[in-house]
Amino acid sequence: MKKKKLVIKSTNYIKQFDNLLEVIPIEKKILAQEVISELSFMRSILNDLKKDISTVGATDNIKNGNEKVSRNQTPEFRAYMDISNRYNQYLKQLLALCPKDMPESVENDLEKFIINGAA
Repeated sequence: MKKKKLVIKSTNYIKQFDNLLEVIPIEKKILAQEVISELSFMRSILNDLKKDISTVGATDNIKNGNEKVSRNQTPEFRAYMDISNRYNQYLKQLLALCPKDMPESVENDLEKFIINGAA
């Protein structure tokens, strides 16, 4: 069931970029669609991981054989950081594909997505 939920959320994010795709030059549109698809998927995963991190925390206390306690990042936090770095790389790639003279409404939608994850 979680897989279907992720696909639906990802599709909803993709729809937010319809205005942007209209202003991207035709020769860059296919690449932009792929980048948007990846960004949307990563945004869905990041939101889910953020909820998980809020529940389990970012670090675990682990005892080794000598009773020493060490703090390690949780798998959810490591995944979040890894995907977040890739997300930023894809976002830079998308911005490089955008025309310099975008309509203000498109810029506003893009800015809302970057800040809030929603247009």
